[in-house]
Order: sequence, then structure tokens, then C-alpha cells
Amino acid sequence: TEFAPGKGNAGGNTLYRLREGVERFLITDINQPAQSARAQSEVPVIWDLIAANPSSANQFNHVPGGMNILYMDGHVAFVRYVQGYSVYPCSDTMATKLSD
Repeated sequence: TEFAPGKGNAGGNTLYRLREGVERFLITDINQPAQSARAQSEVPVIWDLIAANPSSANQFNHVPGGMNILYMDGHVAFVRYVQGYSVYPCSDTMATKLSD
């Protein structure tokens, strides 16, 4: 698949795939298999757009506020956007950055 130069991982030209087992780099104790399964259910893979200003309809998919998040284990959760309450990637920081 072709894409613009510099739009790969870390600003490079290569786009690495996300695959089974990558969550092991995010856990602290590799000797506990339950921690690996929990990590899969907490790693967001893709999500909807969100903005701090709900009037910007082109940046806010679910008015009055929230986003669908697909996690690595395959489940999808709808997370409501509440200022001051943060569930990555549904946070004030993401909403502000995407509003620019």
C-alpha cells in the first residue's frame, strides 16, 4: 500500500503492522499470563475523532460527546468524553490536539 513519505511509524517511511504478542512489551511481569491477557484488553488500536468543541462537526463523530475505541483483543467500547476525566485516547489532551 502506498502512502505519503514520512507518514510511517516514528515519522519514517515504513509502516509496521500491529500483531499478536506486541502487548508483552507493555507489561511489567512476563511470568503472569493473566497480565498479558489484561494488557490486550487495554491497548487501544484505533478510535474515532474527538474535539474539545462539539460544534466542529467535522472533528466530532458522536455528539454530545464520546468515541468508539477498538482494543487489541477485538472488543469495542464507547467512552464518553468528560472534561477532566481521562481514558486514553478519550482525554482532554487528545481533544485539544485534534481541534487545532
